[in-house]
Amino acid sequence: MRPPPDGASAPPRGGDHGGIALPPNASLDAALEALTEGRASAAPVVEGGTMIGWLSVRDVMAAYRAAPDRGTRRLRSLTPATTLFEVRLGRASPLAGRELREAKFPAQTLVVAITRDGDAIFPAGTTQIAPGDILSVMTDPSSESARRAFLDEPPSAAEGSSQ
Repeated sequence: MRPPPDGASAPPRGGDHGGIALPPNASLDAALEALTEGRASAAPVVEGGTMIGWLSVRDVMAAYRAAPDRGTRRLRSLTPATTLFEVRLGRASPLAGRELREAKFPAQTLVVAITRDGDAIFPAGTTQIAPGDILSVMTDPSSESARRAFLDEPPSAAEGSSQ
């Protein structure tokens, strides 16, 4: 993003912004999609009704090109040594009501995200798991069925009597 030009009423270098205004927190993907759909080469970045800068397709492409130089890249797929699956926790799950750190997941298991009521949660150890949560779980492919079984495990008789 570049600061607005003096006068701030016309796009830099005379480009057309097609009525598009971008929020300052727009991701590069979202900004590029908005520019492309609006057939615009640049658009103002607006916060609280005030233009704070301009973002062009050229700026977005420059950021994408610079990302690998910073050691950052967007993954298009997982490596063959990993798999990602989702599972919805049932009401009877022994994990429901527990914090992630209390869940005692098997080794080589990572809960990457939790979807709750349509919202994504990027969990910490203190994140509580609730019935109906959709857990996005990463593991190695040979362990996927065991991880699914662990997540679908019914409560034991001892757990059921202590609740």
